[in-house]
Amino acid sequence: ADSPPATLGYFFPWAEVAFSWMVTQEQLVHGMVLGMCICFPMAFLVLLIITGSPRIATMATLTIALIVGSLLGIAESLLGYVLGTGESIAGTIVIGLSIDYAVHLSVTYIESSRSSREGKVLDAVTVMGPTVVASGNTTLGCAWLMYACQLTFFTKMANLMGFTIILSLVYSFLFLIPLLTLLGPNGEIVSTWSRIRRLLGWEPAKDGEIGVPVRTSQTATPPKILSSTATASVDAVEA
Repeated sequence: ADSPPATLGYFFPWAEVAFSWMVTQEQLVHGMVLGMCICFPMAFLVLLIITGSPRIATMATLTIALIVGSLLGIAESLLGYVLGTGESIAGTIVIGLSIDYAVHLSVTYIESSRSSREGKVLDAVTVMGPTVVASGNTTLGCAWLMYACQLTFFTKMANLMGFTIILSLVYSFLFLIPLLTLLGPNGEIVSTWSRIRRLLGWEPAKDGEIGVPVRTSQTATPPKILSSTATASVDAVEA
């Protein structure tokens, strides 16, 4: 571009606020994406350590990803929110809020004493289901109190938290539970702590568990055959 004429002297460029906000907007998007790239692998790692099953950890992480994706879609299409400070913070916070329900149901599934998928799912729904619903109601009550605030940030957080809890309950019971019924592991599932204890020799392995073969005797004990002398002595004693 041509340089300004020398007669112009000193000059200062001027732009509207939207121009300076562009850099902030790019950093918000970068921060939210970076936060999700960190939170999702950490959520999978925590689920893997707690459940001891890569299959269940993958299902629960997929459930969390669907919750976060649905929440961001609702925030843009239904609520009309643009990606700002509150939305970028909430995009990372909702991962921690939505992981609780998947963790509780998954842990109850693996701790069930039943061997079939249907039995384990039944225990997860009946034992932990009411507790999960009750915890969701208390969190909704806490979010509802933020509507009394005057700052827009808190009212936005109330909306995002409320939709997060609703989506978490919907996906946990209508997506994760049916997925566990179809593809969940059978039998007794060995937890990560039990695997470590057995690797160190602190706990013996049990037959019939997932990853533990059922031990069978290699050589059968032959029946004892009494000799003729022993048989005669036994007859004499009985007489």
